[in-house]
Amino acid sequence: MIRAWIANDQLVASLKIGAWGSEQNVNEEHAWGRILSDLVRMLATALQSNYGGEQTEIVHRLWERLTQELELSEGKSFPGTFLE
Repeated sequence: MIRAWIANDQLVASLKIGAWGSEQNVNEEHAWGRILSDLVRMLATALQSNYGGEQTEIVHRLWERLTQELELSEGKSFPGTFLE
């Protein structure tokens, strides 16, 4: 589960890791990959609705920027705590 918002010009997020648990035999990384891909598609649909364009091109541009940001932030630590 993820909740995200902008506060003071910064991203704030609340994550719930382990929602599937080991008893459901679900790979957590695969599940989060699915969640993130669904979010990208939902965002592309919203951007297309507001600004037009082809959804596949929007997804492609989002993917390009996502990979750039991941490369730029490699090794960077993020503030916050993780509760169990």
